[in-house]
Amino acid sequence: SAFNQLLKAEIQGGLLLSTITEFDFGAGPLAITAGLLGTLLPQFAYLDPSEALQFMVRPALAPIFTGDPGASGELATLLISHLEFSVVPVSEPSVVLLGGVVDVTLGVDVGFDGDGLSFDVETPDPSNIDVILIENPLYVDPSTLDLFLPSLVGLAVPTLTDSLGSFPLLHSLVPFPCVRPLLLA
Repeated sequence: SAFNQLLKAEIQGGLLLSTITEFDFGAGPLAITAGLLGTLLPQFAYLDPSEALQFMVRPALAPIFTGDPGASGELATLLISHLEFSVVPVSEPSVVLLGGVVDVTLGVDVGFDGDGLSFDVETPDPSNIDVILIENPLYVDPSTLDLFLPSLVGLAVPTLTDSLGSFPLLHSLVPFPCVRPLLLA
């Protein structure tokens, strides 16, 4: 569809490319450090607890709207496949401490905010998140990751989808009055 082509162009322009340095676990934002991750994944406890870490996220494929409604009644389903992630020290971003890819299925409501299309993305259910570990130099236990990473991805998805922002429609249509507005099915 035309909208999926627009998403592809936006991905090529940097959409969903993100660096996450803090998470809000419900008590306010916390900086991601080796000490914080060490409480969840013991192998990170071997690092200096004050070591600042960051999650680097990069889409390898453009997300697609399937045309199906979301699992909880949202207007649409968005598939984000092969979203690459890595946990790296802020001081040495070329050193990957943990890396892999994520596939996630999200329910999305689409609205119009006056300037264009806006997106309200629901927090994904852990059963709709698949994580494949590719780099694991700290030998983090994969079974622990199976429990931890879907929750972490669930926390990160709102941050990632904030980058969707809104797509302006009216400004691009004004100079071309013969073009009909994009309608979502």
